[in-house]
Amino acid sequence: MSPREMITIRTIKRADKKGRSVRPLPIFSTGAYRMPFAYELLGKQYSLDYYTADLNIKAQHNDLKYDDLYHDFVPYFDELDQQVQLEIEEEGAGGNQIDNRQLNTLADDEINNILAKAHQGIETATVQTQQELSDEERYLQWKHDFNPDEPFMTEEQLDNVELRQIVEKSIKMRIPRSNKTEEQNSAVAYLNRGKYLTSSGNNNNGKVLRLLNNEPAYMWEIYKQLNAAITQGEVE
Repeated sequence: MSPREMITIRTIKRADKKGRSVRPLPIFSTGAYRMPFAYELLGKQYSLDYYTADLNIKAQHNDLKYDDLYHDFVPYFDELDQQVQLEIEEEGAGGNQIDNRQLNTLADDEINNILAKAHQGIETATVQTQQELSDEERYLQWKHDFNPDEPFMTEEQLDNVELRQIVEKSIKMRIPRSNKTEEQNSAVAYLNRGKYLTSSGNNNNGKVLRLLNNEPAYMWEIYKQLNAAITQGEVE
């Protein structure tokens, strides 16, 4: 076929209005019935002497910059590398560790039950109870009494592997996934293994707070889970 010629294959409408079979012969568009080129058909109706980029079309991406879409994946690779190195160091070593996959599947109620068991028999360290103090008042009081130099967990709590790994999982969940500091990058691999707080010097209020971007509210939520049985007599 020459340019602009076209054959239409008729695969439907193979019966007339009375239901009689009709042979659907192909339609050959040629001669005066050839299809025109697009520029021949639309050239007189639309001007082509401008660039579409010059059109004043309002769109949310008009002023979009590459930096707005850029995402730095280096921290993810650093985190993966640290985790691999840690696993290599511990290869073949046993220990009383909880499977992280099992830990990640624990429901909040199960975690709270574990926390409750960990604090059974510990006496209340304050006269005021939860009923006497609102959550906001307890938060302000905790923030006022906060000492960055004190241990984050007691020795007894650290010895409870299950409790410690739950707390470390809570810390890791609140660390930003991107734009981590060098300290946060270094801590993530150990938090994944539930061994951060047992490392020398890491069981410290100030260090944990820095991992949480110095957000007291984040640390307060973890603190409530960890010490509710001590300070309020119940697990929240």
